[in-house]
Amino acid sequence: LFIHIGMSLYAGAAVFKQFFGIDVYTSILIISVITAIYTVLGGLKAVVVTESIQTVILVLGAVAITLFAIFALPDAGIHNLAELKEAVKPDQLSMIHTDNSAGLAWYAVLLGYPILGIWYWCSDQTIVQRVLGAKTQKDAQLGPLFAGLLKILPVFIMVFPGVLGNVLFKDQIGADANQTLPVLINRLVPTGLKGLISAGLLAALMSTIAAALNSSATLVAVDIVKRFKPKISDERLVRIGRISAVAVMLLAMAWSTQGGRYGSIFEAINAIAAHLAPPITTVFLWGIFWRRGTKQAAPTTLITGFSLGAVSFLIALPIIGTQMVITDGLGIPFMMQAWWMFCLCSLIFVLVSLMTPKPDPSSVEGLT
Repeated sequence: LFIHIGMSLYAGAAVFKQFFGIDVYTSILIISVITAIYTVLGGLKAVVVTESIQTVILVLGAVAITLFAIFALPDAGIHNLAELKEAVKPDQLSMIHTDNSAGLAWYAVLLGYPILGIWYWCSDQTIVQRVLGAKTQKDAQLGPLFAGLLKILPVFIMVFPGVLGNVLFKDQIGADANQTLPVLINRLVPTGLKGLISAGLLAALMSTIAAALNSSATLVAVDIVKRFKPKISDERLVRIGRISAVAVMLLAMAWSTQGGRYGSIFEAINAIAAHLAPPITTVFLWGIFWRRGTKQAAPTTLITGFSLGAVSFLIALPIIGTQMVITDGLGIPFMMQAWWMFCLCSLIFVLVSLMTPKPDPSSVEGLT
């Protein structure tokens, strides 16, 4: 609700505003209605089919924008790498940063980002449901490996063109980092291709929303309702899932209007995740790599970690009329907050495991 749907709605609205001049609230309403209709009616299959098509469009579009930005450098008086290094911000082309004032020093990223990444890519329902929906176990294994291969690309076709955008159109982008991509598309891409890339971008945002909606429906119907009412019919489960998806969408629409209070969409997504991810990553990692972990330690860690995360999230929540800075309400950069929360949750998991009976070896066979 907060990350997948809320921030994606705001991102889509930002694109609509730049291209069509439609205000944020109207854009959120349009995107929400269209996405909710095809997700509620089409289910997971609709999500997977549309995402497969959108992936191709997005990757090709990102490659095209990168090439257009590179070809535009000579017009800005930049003809070689040395001149480009002089034109960018200090160390902007380096992945090793020592200054942690923005919360993205090399050690903060090295320690904090895996906590967020493992939560999302290994345990988040929007990802896991794709694995569970695979035809065979081999497909379920190859799919994430292929997705991991694709994740090598963003440094070259997302981060790099963003740096070039700042060099080429610094005055037009200004302080709003969210406008970098729309400005690049508007200034560099030919009209026909511009429409295709914009459509792909909006479609990808909608697919993120659709996947999260479908996940919400599945979690409510299968993991909650069916657990309390095992004999409930499939028809009723589907109906309950659809109702819950609509309810989640309405809540996310209300939350998405606050997206502008964060420094950027990137910061918002990762800062919110830093509050929620650590206990899940803790249970996932310790559960896989430590045979002594117990069934009592897992829920204790999840409940305690989630409670602490919820409190820190509320403390860091942007106050009405102000914009969030990268350092949240606790005064700890979000990457390091994720790391220290992971350490605390790990301590809880280990202590509770050692104080509770050792699991039967047969119960963890094939899992740990």
